[in-house]
Formats: sequence, C-alpha cells, structure tokens
Amino acid sequence: MGDQLVNTMVTTGDTAATIAGNVVAASEAISGLAATIASDGPVPGVVKVTALNKGLACNDTRLAVSLLGTAGGQSVPKGLTVTVAQMAGGTGAPTALPGALAPWANASMT
Repeated sequence: MGDQLVNTMVTTGDTAATIAGNVVAASEAISGLAATIASDGPVPGVVKVTALNKGLACNDTRLAVSLLGTAGGQSVPKGLTVTVAQMAGGTGAPTALPGALAPWANASMT
C-alpha cells in the first residue's frame, strides 16, 4: 500500500476469509499506513481499504499484490485470485493538513 509492504503469508488450504483476516492482522502491525484495512463484514474474503486522509491526494495511493514478482520474493499462490480496485472517491483538500499545521498557527518567526 503506497510505499509500505503489508506482507501476508498464505498456506495451502487457507480460505479467502482466512487470507483476508491475515491481511488485516498484518496491516495492524504496521505503523504509519496511510489507510486502515478491515474485513468487509458480510463479504468473506474481502478487505476494505479506507484512507486516513479524506482528501483527493489519497486517490493516488497505489494498491498492488506481489509488486516485486518472484525475483523480489513475492508471488500469488496457484489457485488464488486477487482483485485490486484502486483508491477512488476522495475529494477536496487533505483533511489532515489543518491539524498538522495548527501547532504553528500563532508561532512567531525570528
């Protein structure tokens, strides 16, 4: 996700729901992700990625599977199909920017 690897092991016999749960657990162990990753409750085997920043910039966050390929030690196991929909729907200015700049709002520059 973006420039951050969410490494997830898949073993023979894992169900889609198990793999989705492992993706969620792996993402929770990584600090600084630009989004949350959660199981999509009623749809087993589906994960939902939600940007932390609701602005337009998050639409460009890249989502990929096995981006480095086998040469980089990444692959999708035979028999497993993964579909990735890119981030979309963000509009407007980044929502985190005003909060990030707030501590300096009344600071004097010398």
